[in-house]
Amino acid sequence: MAKGYKTNDERKAYAESHSDYVEACDRLLSAETVKKWFEDKHDWFLTAHYFTKNRINSDTALQNSSGFSETSGVTESGDFINKKDIGEKSW
Repeated sequence: MAKGYKTNDERKAYAESHSDYVEACDRLLSAETVKKWFEDKHDWFLTAHYFTKNRINSDTALQNSSGFSETSGVTESGDFINKKDIGEKSW
């Protein structure tokens, strides 16, 4: 028997205490931590993007319905409905 280890537990303990194994475990833990950090940042970005997109759509809808904006009278494609509809409308 190599190194005089008699049981599987002794062999396992020796292998898990080896410096190469410990270093590999540390690198794996670091990689998993960085992966989790990127996933969290990605989730945060998607949430912020969703919130911002909804906020802009809401503000644009309010401006268009009030007629108190340079965006009133503009279709979704960006074309003007009528040139006189540009800008503020009378109340």
